[in-house]
Amino acid sequence: MKNLLLATMLLAVLVWALPAFAEVTFTPEAEINITFEKDYEMDEISDIELESQAYLVGCKTAIGENLVLAPKIGMWNSAFEGEGAEFENSVGLALGIDGSYKLIRLDPVTLSLIGSYMYADSEIDTVKISNLKLDIPLKTDIDIHSYEVGLQAAFDTPFNLTPYLGIVYSDSKINVNVKNWIGEGDFDLEAEDNFGLRIGVTGSPTEDLTLGLEGRLIDKKAVVARVCYKF
Repeated sequence: MKNLLLATMLLAVLVWALPAFAEVTFTPEAEINITFEKDYEMDEISDIELESQAYLVGCKTAIGENLVLAPKIGMWNSAFEGEGAEFENSVGLALGIDGSYKLIRLDPVTLSLIGSYMYADSEIDTVKISNLKLDIPLKTDIDIHSYEVGLQAAFDTPFNLTPYLGIVYSDSKINVNVKNWIGEGDFDLEAEDNFGLRIGVTGSPTEDLTLGLEGRLIDKKAVVARVCYKF
């Protein structure tokens, strides 16, 4: 966690120093990221499903004409379901960054390299088995690391809308750390599916306001909504 915070601080310093070397613009951004289903496996156990909601704020940083970085921070809530039990987790911290780099433009299509990384932590609060709901008596910490890289094609239209389609390789790992009076143990969950589709659209109802909606399929079932406003 300390290394992650240090990396975040270094990134912030880099972003604020960049105007000395290139034309940089900053745009505040808010994001809601809802995952309806993401499948994980652990050893011989499969079909462990994660549901989560992340509420994030950040700064979309355009560096020159081709590079965009968007660091973000916020809250994350989640629940696991598998092997006949459902685990509900507390609200935790979420940190991440999105990035894109325009590779080539063949009017009206722009092809870009895209990527993202997100870290979140939480604790398991309760477990529900059938109709019985129990508090977890042990301290159970959760850390999740997720990333994806891929290619995206965006299409210009006569309207103020830009639909896009992306193909990504993604990975996600969750570490569960259980502590009690005897000692502690670790369990690792890994994503079952690693290739996904990203289908979305961005639009600008005004010169300063940009709205975005994205669906994420195959590797997960999720939707992301974004709002950017230039002050």
